[in-house]
Amino acid sequence: MTYEQHKFQIRTDPSVSYWLKAAIEALDKRDPVDAYNDVQTLAMVLGVRRVEIVAGEDLSADAVLSQVL
Repeated sequence: MTYEQHKFQIRTDPSVSYWLKAAIEALDKRDPVDAYNDVQTLAMVLGVRRVEIVAGEDLSADAVLSQVL
């Protein structure tokens, strides 16, 4: 499946959040390498947040990163 086909599938899926649809459209206007790097950073930060919430406690940075990476 091409990028445009994936994009169409996401854009037309009613279960996909408005935020994700808008983010994809916004990222299309950026340099793809920069956009990819930013998305990877966002995924890492949200992964840390998820681990902290699931753990229900403050973990050391090293322990959190080992669970995310």
